[in-house]
Amino acid sequence: MRGYRIGILLSAALLPAFTVAVATNLRRAGATCRCFGRTAAPLGRQHVWRNAFLVGCAIAGALAPSGPVRPGEAVLAVAGGLLTGVLVVMMDDLRFLFGASRRT
Repeated sequence: MRGYRIGILLSAALLPAFTVAVATNLRRAGATCRCFGRTAAPLGRQHVWRNAFLVGCAIAGALAPSGPVRPGEAVLAVAGGLLTGVLVVMMDDLRFLFGASRRT
């Protein structure tokens, strides 16, 4: 098994624990999400869905076939990964920017 698959499988095992922790803390009044250290946004269902999305990404990465990668494919994968990463990290800011309600 290649080294990257071990990391992906470890993240696929750890992310459900984070998801359960977020879902458990949803019951606490005033619990905030400091998942990426920058925002004090209140925890909401969107954080559970975000973690479920990340679990799906980890599982898809673990199941992806391995083999030689062409340079064009590598550039596309890196660009898509960077864009997705920025959107996930900035999710609370984007919700605020586009006027999503405080209640979830």
